[in-house]
Amino acid sequence: MKIYFYITLAVLMFILTGCPKDNPLPADPCAGSHPTSASFKAFESITNESSYQWINYDTDTSLSDAMTFIADDSMAISYEWHIGSEVMNTRSVYRRQFPSNQVIPITLIIRKLPNLQCFPNDDGIDTVTRNIYFGSWDSKTCFHPEIISGTYQGYNINDSNNIFLLTIINCSYDSLKPDHKNYRFINLTPNGDISDWDFCYGGYKELIFANGYFYKSFTPRGILLIKGKNNDSIEINYNVQISTEMNDFSKRIDKKFIGKRVK
Repeated sequence: MKIYFYITLAVLMFILTGCPKDNPLPADPCAGSHPTSASFKAFESITNESSYQWINYDTDTSLSDAMTFIADDSMAISYEWHIGSEVMNTRSVYRRQFPSNQVIPITLIIRKLPNLQCFPNDDGIDTVTRNIYFGSWDSKTCFHPEIISGTYQGYNINDSNNIFLLTIINCSYDSLKPDHKNYRFINLTPNGDISDWDFCYGGYKELIFANGYFYKSFTPRGILLIKGKNNDSIEINYNVQISTEMNDFSKRIDKKFIGKRVK
């Protein structure tokens, strides 16, 4: 009987453990490694009192005269930026007063110890030049910010079943200031049509806005960002009054609109 017991036990152990696994392949020592690269991000910057709200995004077009450039590699031995006649040697640089309506080359040279085990041909030096177009943002001429204009279908995330259309016109005349052009928001708030702002400033794909005049439109205040590979998405983080009463101006509700461009 004992022999049957041991045979049964052996069969059971075989079933539970299965066939011996093959030895796992050794880890790739080059996984996650990269050759020397001078790639960098280019961020529009603003310099007014609303700069704390600004969301950085990488762009080759800027409507601000100020930009911040940051090398992707944080482990380089040296960084060498060439911007106009200037040469700078920090990982990130911030510069203002770029000329409007011009393309400016921004060059970064990086030097670092190369990983010759993974990249035997890497000499530890790389150069990248990006051509940044500096447009202009002018409330009288509305030059270039048309990428924000359009009609978007979407919803506020706290009310996702209520899908509606939001229209933004970038160069609408202000009826109160005939020589002034500004952004016009139609239907961000229910039946709201706003083209007068106490603050409205932005960049190529981003806009910070604040309305404090038309209480019937709930005085929306917030920040807008165009997103997506084809600039076909919009995200607006904003707040509105709890009612259209003037006394409720400081009593506000946070909202977030997410939409897709349909026109």
